[in-house]
Amino acid sequence: MKAIALAALVALSAAGCAVSGTELRSMPALGPELARVHRCPKIVGLDQRPEGGAKLCFSFLSLEVTAEAMNAVTLAQSVGFLVPMIPLTPHEPTRGEPLEVNLSLATREPYRFDPWRVTVLTARGETIRVSRVRTNVRAGGGVHTVELDPNARGPMPLSAWFFLTFERHVPIDQEFALTLALIGPDGADVPTPLIRFKRGQISYSGSVP
Repeated sequence: MKAIALAALVALSAAGCAVSGTELRSMPALGPELARVHRCPKIVGLDQRPEGGAKLCFSFLSLEVTAEAMNAVTLAQSVGFLVPMIPLTPHEPTRGEPLEVNLSLATREPYRFDPWRVTVLTARGETIRVSRVRTNVRAGGGVHTVELDPNARGPMPLSAWFFLTFERHVPIDQEFALTLALIGPDGADVPTPLIRFKRGQISYSGSVP
């Protein structure tokens, strides 16, 4: 349910609808480690503030990384065929719903990634581990999302997207940091930047004739 509402509004916008809304999110930012933050691709027909929405896009070494926490709390939302705009019922994730984070990692180098070793460190000093991993694969001429077998854990080649579900809920008011698990060509762990999340607000609006 977390991303369904915004995805539906984007689809309606592409069909000639006007859309707008405001959400609370856990907004990502980088720690002091060396990395280069850059603009995330825009969603066609949709203006967001901040410009990248709730995504963080950055590069380090030879990798391009995108991170987003899927824990939106909708404050306001409306949709309409330009006019009038019809308010929609605000959506809040089910209380206690596990935290989800989407990661994209792309490189031409022979790095590997172990999604099961990704962890969340809360501001209270708690460590939360991954309980479920999905990823995109190409098959049958298209891209499909598949769930990884938790009994077959281990490093794997980088995929376009990893969808990580953690062991438990993290309140949106609570700050946390995400640690990646990257393995180099020599089999050693590669130091990676900490991705820090804290509560923030995004707004979006758009229309396509």
